[in-house]
Amino acid sequence: MQSAMKVLINSFYGSLGANFALFCDKAAAERVTRRGREILQLVLEELQRRGATLIEADTDGVLFSLPPRSEGHPWTYDDELALIEDVARAMPTGIHLEHDGRYRAMYSYREKNYALLDYEEQAPVGIQQREPIRLVGVAFRSTKAEALIERFLADALTLTLRGRYESVRTLYRETCARLRAGQVSVADLCVSMPLTKAVQTYAKAKRKEEPYEVWLAAGHTGWKPGQRISYYQAQGGKKRLHEPGATDYDAEHYIGRLRTTCKQRLEKAFSADDLEQLFSESDGLFDVPVGDIRPLCDTRLEPLAIEGEPAEGEETPDGE
Repeated sequence: MQSAMKVLINSFYGSLGANFALFCDKAAAERVTRRGREILQLVLEELQRRGATLIEADTDGVLFSLPPRSEGHPWTYDDELALIEDVARAMPTGIHLEHDGRYRAMYSYREKNYALLDYEEQAPVGIQQREPIRLVGVAFRSTKAEALIERFLADALTLTLRGRYESVRTLYRETCARLRAGQVSVADLCVSMPLTKAVQTYAKAKRKEEPYEVWLAAGHTGWKPGQRISYYQAQGGKKRLHEPGATDYDAEHYIGRLRTTCKQRLEKAFSADDLEQLFSESDGLFDVPVGDIRPLCDTRLEPLAIEGEPAEGEETPDGE
């Protein structure tokens, strides 16, 4: 019921700001936005008063980290719940806050693109153990990314949030070795793209697009709009449709893709020199001990941007 009500309210708010809508009222839409900003700002101020480090805030909630407790005991779920209830008492009548999750550590790459590391708890008997890492945003999960790179990023982020930086480098070197030895399935190196344009529409287009050109180069002349194809980078610089049993992938191309993507996605976690060392296949003469690598902590305050929906839930990562 709550989710249905949220969809209804969001739809009505959208109608207030749409010129074509029957209930268009730009002034009312601006009042909703302004009120939402005021409430979210109040939540942030109350959290800061209690020593919380604010990480990210948007219309869906607030991500923050709690400071070490004076008595040295770790924060428990009940402690966090009590803190949120305390913050809720400072809110205007009718505004309720919820504890939406707690995590051991968090890496914020950019707005709405982050990784959360769960506390390690054994799943009940008969229940499948879930992955320890939760990835949010297209930077970490994208239909245009190869499965190998997606999995590597998830594993590397899990190790990073656990502080196991040497294992990140070992994982990278082992993956490069597997690629060069031809031990990676071509299916894990494919990108999957839809052919959304009709045959006649693409034929008239002036701009060439890779998925269509790969399909045509394979000898096909037609397709159904919406048809999805998978293809990979073969040796010799050619893109080829995936076929069972194919082994002719370009290992150096994918090693370069892996290195570039990982350095980009982890650029907020480590210095440029540390990234070079972590994603290198050999030791350098002047490398620092991997054990001396430390993650970055960069705090930036930016103007609060609200789309019109008041803050509704909070998640509390309890680590860096």
